[in-house]
Amino acid sequence: MLARHLVTILALLCATVPDARAQNILYVQEDLGTGAGDGSSWEDAYSGSSGLQSALVAAAPGDEVWVAEGTYLPTGTFPQCSAFSVWSRDVTVRGGFAGTETDLSERPEVGAVETVLSGDHLRNDDGSAASLTDNSAYVIFANVGTTFERLTLERSGASQDCFSVPPGASAVRSVVPFQMVDCTIRDCASSGVMFAAGSAPGSGAEFARCTFARCGIAMDVTAREQAVIVDGCRFEFCGSGMRMLGWSSATVIQNSSFRRCSTWAISFSPINYDSPTATIDHCTIVDNGAPAIRYSDTLFVNEEATVRNSIVWSNGTPLGGAAVPQVSGLILVEDSIVEGAPPGAGVFDADPLFVNAVAGDFALQPGSPAIDRAYGTVADASAFDLVGARRAVDDPATPNAGTGAIDFVDLGALEFTTDLGSYAGCEAVPNSTGRPGRIRATGSLDVADLDLTLRAEDLPPQQFGIFLASRRAGLAPMAGGLGTLCLGGNVGRFNAPGQILSSGLGGAFALTVDLGAIPELAGLVAVQPGETWRFQAWHRDFVSGVGTTSNLTDRATLGFE
Repeated sequence: MLARHLVTILALLCATVPDARAQNILYVQEDLGTGAGDGSSWEDAYSGSSGLQSALVAAAPGDEVWVAEGTYLPTGTFPQCSAFSVWSRDVTVRGGFAGTETDLSERPEVGAVETVLSGDHLRNDDGSAASLTDNSAYVIFANVGTTFERLTLERSGASQDCFSVPPGASAVRSVVPFQMVDCTIRDCASSGVMFAAGSAPGSGAEFARCTFARCGIAMDVTAREQAVIVDGCRFEFCGSGMRMLGWSSATVIQNSSFRRCSTWAISFSPINYDSPTATIDHCTIVDNGAPAIRYSDTLFVNEEATVRNSIVWSNGTPLGGAAVPQVSGLILVEDSIVEGAPPGAGVFDADPLFVNAVAGDFALQPGSPAIDRAYGTVADASAFDLVGARRAVDDPATPNAGTGAIDFVDLGALEFTTDLGSYAGCEAVPNSTGRPGRIRATGSLDVADLDLTLRAEDLPPQQFGIFLASRRAGLAPMAGGLGTLCLGGNVGRFNAPGQILSSGLGGAFALTVDLGAIPELAGLVAVQPGETWRFQAWHRDFVSGVGTTSNLTDRATLGFE
């Protein structure tokens, strides 16, 4: 019986995984210099000084532009007036490719390969005003409806922006929101991102896992009625962080950190729009100018911004200095650590006990008063923090003092947890318990420590299963079963003697992993420092109306040192 089950597992894991490529992809390689130059493949990619702009002009709605590593400069008769321009809606521009990939899952890890779009034509920026005279006014000028992923935008000219989305054309904006994912925006003389949207409800912008560094204003947003979402972003060493002018009725800034912006971190300056509200949730705002969060409006009193589950600390003074007002204006503060403790339910003044605030490490030390103290909602059970760790993780050493549906969620951008790695990017399908299975990794990411334990939880009882491993990510429905296989490429199975496990009465199983013997299809391999591995658990299940089937947990992504 067990042998038959293992044959079934092998067949499921070797089933064809759907290609992640789009219907039409245009390829760009900066220094190719050979091939047809029509963008039909990496070998025939658009190349040279005008290659990227040629691809952006040729892109039709629904197309993707894949851009290989390198530094790309906009071209034009007058360099200062040149910029990369995207006008077709529903176009996705992806960077971070080595230039050999045939499938999206083959792309290197985030940050391993850099695709830079620069405005510094002479490549002579040294911080002086004179060195900026050759720089482009904008690096990208785009219409809403575009998604940018894994791009580094840098070095726009004096008093100009790295990225601009202009106002107008509301009918176009209402179709597809504008997105930036895993991007870096740095060293921009004026704004890192200037986003100005029209009044079409439902359009707007989403920024996920982006870093803004050394810009005049990191993000300058003018919007009415649009959803503006900032999730898992970092703002560092900018003149100012976010400025929201005429801000949306659905502005959400969450799981983000603001550090050393010389003036304010977040500023709201609403105009006479329709009673907007904004939420700053699970953010860490430290060592900026004061007030770190400000609300500037003297005409209307029914707009409001709410800060909750956040840490606002040592803004306006050196770390550890005397407290000054951290927030100003119509700011409602709830369930947060705020230096000076302004009025608000659940607001208190206590050292958050960061691991190293001076170095920007805002992880919480054991014993931090921010642990298990937030207003937790049902949504937190499936949410993630700034680095992709699970949001709702109970610390057994800390009494639960939170409120809401879940009383052990932490304050700030980072959840206190002993789990290793990231768990975002792979949503598990509920099994017969009604809950999705979860994988956890504990121990050490230092290969030399030889200390890694995998645990699968929230499984149906008395079902057997195994752990899976791969260096590549994937995202495809599980052939012949339920759930999503979130591993790609060479998927190995921990099915040696002692590795085929039962969930028992408690619905969980665990495995101590030998980092010198990770299974792949061709045999066992050793984990090397610098490698990223992904793990998932497969298990049998019985579902009423379906019968005997199988399912998968979510995925753990571990970057080893």
